Amino acid sequence: MQEGRIACLGDSNTYGYNPYNFFGDPYDTPWPLALEMQLGEPVINLGENGVEIPHRERDFYWLRRNLTQYLPIRCMTIMLGSNDLLNLRGRDVPRIAGRMEALVAYLKELLPDTKLLLLAPPELCGMEAFLNPACLELTEMYRQLAEREGLLFADPKDWELKMAGDGVHLEESAHLVFAERLMAFMQEFIK
Repeated sequence: MQEGRIACLGDSNTYGYNPYNFFGDPYDTPWPLALEMQLGEPVINLGENGVEIPHRERDFYWLRRNLTQYLPIRCMTIMLGSNDLLNLRGRDVPRIAGRMEALVAYLKELLPDTKLLLLAPPELCGMEAFLNPACLELTEMYRQLAEREGLLFADPKDWELKMAGDGVHLEESAHLVFAERLMAFMQEFIK
């Protein structure tokens, strides 16, 4: 096993939020746990329900405090932006991309030896599908950011993931597919 952990920073789709559970408990196997089972080594799930891309001083304070307890981290996935799109109703996509750019710069300074994998938000459906043009615009900005900053990039919209009835969260079966696709994608990245 390589020195350092794998960490997954994200929102409710990383946490594994089960929209069918009244108490907000996660599915039994959110994708970071499924990834851990495939890898045979611990994967830290830093997913949090409702979180936006950190952009306030207090956000960065709590992020630093949370991350430092898991050091060293050899690689980290970042999948954030869905809540920013939802809360801004798809407006001001460059502002959201700017938040991600600031987060990447912060993480590169805080964790200079950590490999970063930037993931675009998954496609939305149902009543939230009207946000997909903004989601696609954000995906392209993330792709360009990853290229500029030398990050690995993946777009889960290409992975045929089944969304829950709320149109925002992954179905439980989609978490397993997500982990399989991610594992295949990042084989070389995690070494």
